[in-house]
Amino acid sequence: MNKKRAVILCFAATLCMAVIVGVVLYMTSKDKVWDLNENTPKEYRMNQNYFMTSGTLVKCEKGYYVNVADEKLDFSRVYFWDGQSDTYSLICTKANCKHNSMDCAACLPGGMLYSNGYFFYTYVDEDLNRYLYRCDENGTHRTEIMLLNDYQNEGDYSSAVIVNGNHIFVQKQSLDENLDSYILDYNMERIGKDDYCTEVFRTEHQANLEISIEGLNDTNMLYIWYNIKENKTYLYEYSSETKQSRLITTVEGTNNKNTVLTLEYAENNILYTCKSGCYMLSDGNEDNKIKITDNKRNASYVSFDGRYIYVSHTNPTRDKDDVDFVEVYDMEGKFIRKIDMPDSTGDRFKSWCNFGDESRLFATCFSGGPVYVLDKNDENAVWRRIDKE
Repeated sequence: MNKKRAVILCFAATLCMAVIVGVVLYMTSKDKVWDLNENTPKEYRMNQNYFMTSGTLVKCEKGYYVNVADEKLDFSRVYFWDGQSDTYSLICTKANCKHNSMDCAACLPGGMLYSNGYFFYTYVDEDLNRYLYRCDENGTHRTEIMLLNDYQNEGDYSSAVIVNGNHIFVQKQSLDENLDSYILDYNMERIGKDDYCTEVFRTEHQANLEISIEGLNDTNMLYIWYNIKENKTYLYEYSSETKQSRLITTVEGTNNKNTVLTLEYAENNILYTCKSGCYMLSDGNEDNKIKITDNKRNASYVSFDGRYIYVSHTNPTRDKDDVDFVEVYDMEGKFIRKIDMPDSTGDRFKSWCNFGDESRLFATCFSGGPVYVLDKNDENAVWRRIDKE
């Protein structure tokens, strides 16, 4: 009897150990794909809505990263700025590195995102398949996260990605009018489960720029759908908790796909800009809509830094002396001040407002040149030029 009990206990112990090993292996394999640990404060795990940079600027705990495209090569280089110096420096510290290939830790294929202590970027292989990758802040340990588009089996798509906490939102825009365009929500906490991926929205057989992922908060995501047939733009809010979308409002079109240019959160309110101006929906309610300002250029964009609303006005067809500017408003829609954009090499059109966090306003150059910074806390501050080291 004792021998039989010993065999049973030994079997139970072996089974328990196998289960533990299996769980450890599973969790280890999950971590290779995704890191569920909270490596940074929450601010640096969520999407940085206050920037409008297309992967040019991101904020980190110790300063900022600047991603500068190389016009001669098909990649960009990542620099670090500590927030104080007059220069920003490459993140690659390898001796004798020429920084001219993807072997360099500072070189990434295009724009980047920052979340939880990692850079995220997309990579397109020689077969035109598109992938999402991540790497450490020093550019090392490059890891494939997921296949975004299988070109041979799915067709021709452009894929935009936003990382927000443990959610990856993917905008798959068809470049073929015979294919659907859609938005997906990947919950990385649910890898291997049936509800791992949720289809947020789909539009049938409309090519080019009709859908766009916009601002995000802890649980919700804003997106835009331009309906070509109706010539209307629909503004939606999606909840990653309920997996449902609600229609926020509809904006009449003007035969232009850029009828609505930006859609962002401002605490519990929703901001958007269109051809007629910038609007705020209090508590996200269409019935509580106020107009912040007119569209004073051909294009207006909006951002919220946690304190104030910033509306940039850009006129790409203006004369050289017709200066772009940013208007600042409080949460009641009261005008605070106007800020002229910096003069870059004698032509202000070469600089673009990237907005910024609670302390700084940023502008970058279309040519990949210097970064301009303005101290928001000093009303007498002037634009400061930060160059590559």
